[in-house]
Amino acid sequence: MFGNLLQMSRFGGTDATSLKSGIDSIFEENGALPCPSYREKMVCCTSDGASVNTGSTGGLMAKMTRDDNRPWLITVHCVNHRVELAAKDALSNSSFKDVEKLYQTLYFLCKNSGVLKTDIKKAAEVLDISSYTFPKLSGTRFIPHHRRAISRLLAMWPAVISALDNTLVIRKHKPETKGKIIGLLKQFRSYSILC
Repeated sequence: MFGNLLQMSRFGGTDATSLKSGIDSIFEENGALPCPSYREKMVCCTSDGASVNTGSTGGLMAKMTRDDNRPWLITVHCVNHRVELAAKDALSNSSFKDVEKLYQTLYFLCKNSGVLKTDIKKAAEVLDISSYTFPKLSGTRFIPHHRRAISRLLAMWPAVISALDNTLVIRKHKPETKGKIIGLLKQFRSYSILC
């Protein structure tokens, strides 16, 4: 039933009108609930805060209220999404930002350098530590992404320091990369960052 909604290109894309057409099609094509009946019985809809959904004049929710003549429709910006955004804002001016920046620098260095990633994995094996890949932090579901990323970073902290030290000694790096590695090592050895 909902597989049809995922094929948004057949409705014109991902703008509010196309999204509305996709939602309407679920009821029209499958006959689960006749479209006029679904329009009359729907009392609430929720979504994340993207403007395509919540825009006051051209958003999906505004179109569902106005175009289908449903002045009673209650539209809600998803509570879980709002809590997550509030948590992200609360952490944006704290020392947590420094840890996030450290993690992002390490993540992109490993993503762009298979050698560094391999060095960290080998260091973890030598130190008898579990080795993990570093997940990205961006995207929705901010809290679980950060929790998983930071817990993996903490678990591999000694292996990362050892690998960064070794890579500076045994490998040649571009000056920019070498500077990033030296900066990372300073931060990794900082007690306040670790705390």
